[in-house]
Amino acid sequence: MDQLAARAAALIVRSPGDVRLRRVGVSRAGTPLWLLCLGRGARQALVVAGPHANEPVGGATVLRPADRVLADPRLTVGADATWNLLLCLDPDGLRRNEGWLTGPYSLGRHFRNFFRPGFLEQPITEAAVESTWYHPHRHGTLTAVVEAPMWGVAAVEDGSPPAGRDAVLRAVSGALRHDVQALERILARVRPHLAGTPDTARLLAPVDDHLLVCRGLANAWDADTADPGRPLPPLSTGHLTALRIAGRRIAVRTAGLLHQLVRGAGRDPSGVLPELDRLIDAWCAGYQEDCGARWIPVARQAEYQARVVSAAFEPAGRRAAEPAPGRSGESDWGSGPAVPMHRE
Repeated sequence: MDQLAARAAALIVRSPGDVRLRRVGVSRAGTPLWLLCLGRGARQALVVAGPHANEPVGGATVLRPADRVLADPRLTVGADATWNLLLCLDPDGLRRNEGWLTGPYSLGRHFRNFFRPGFLEQPITEAAVESTWYHPHRHGTLTAVVEAPMWGVAAVEDGSPPAGRDAVLRAVSGALRHDVQALERILARVRPHLAGTPDTARLLAPVDDHLLVCRGLANAWDADTADPGRPLPPLSTGHLTALRIAGRRIAVRTAGLLHQLVRGAGRDPSGVLPELDRLIDAWCAGYQEDCGARWIPVARQAEYQARVVSAAFEPAGRRAAEPAPGRSGESDWGSGPAVPMHRE
């Protein structure tokens, strides 16, 4: 976070008059929210980095458009545009992930130091139709939400029809229920010993949220318990792989948060750390051995995101003169072509 602000300040020294850095707010902990502005045109482009604290690549990405804009006046003067780059939306959460940001980049290190706030403390709302990103559409804007994976799994691009769809869904749901039961037993042993431990409430909130969500997901994915009025859409083999990864990811994130709670207490009277270590190691090994998960270099992630930002800029200008798009679930939602991350 400090490096981002320093790099932004360096841009101002390099290009005085064309670049401004201003504080547009503060986080819950009082950390400044910095907005870097380039150009003075009427069209406003807003690039927001770090809405999810555990996805720090936005910070590595956000200054790349700045370099490109400064190098090409067609993107400012020529486009009558001002670029507004919010360096990090959740600096408090980002600092809590610093335990794995310096590497080495392994799944085990990541999840043992993972943090994302509880749902009520996240700086964005996640319901698709009423999301933070959808809100500006009423003003005729275009929003591009850019997700660059930190680990890649080739099987998620398999578009073939799955064999035994319902059986796979039952297995995924059953595994998630089993994981939740194991984590709930550990939490019941840990919770009585957390009084007075620093940051207990901040770490317990996402643990409780995850455990609650897991049960709903397991029921929604299981063909035997799913709501018949809300059936799952057609699923490819790649979709089923993604669901399997998503279910296990919530479980291992929860285990990592519990691990941090016990470490933060400075003692382990309930003796759960060895069990948590076994679970985290086994689940991470499953990602690598069963799914073939591989780390994608930060430079590759950042370059992908920066290119999507550039690609979205021109359509956004054309969209300004068009009516606002339909809401999620309507026929014209998501009808534009996807921008794939090649071979990732």
